[in-house]
Amino acid sequence: MEWLAHLGLGETAVRLGTNVLTIVLVLAVAWLMQTLYRQANSGWTPNVKAAAEPTDAPGEVAAQLPV
Repeated sequence: MEWLAHLGLGETAVRLGTNVLTIVLVLAVAWLMQTLYRQANSGWTPNVKAAAEPTDAPGEVAAQLPV
């Protein structure tokens, strides 16, 4: 570091190192969250039967109201 500072590149080296460290940490957090998210959803199955059941349309509900 002292050698880089003597050449006038100390500040540039610190900036570059900080940027590289930031990118590495962001990628590590993204990878970790993806891994944990997959593990949390491994036992989850969607309820397809409940989603396929028809629901009343807004027009049908209005027809049941008293005049």
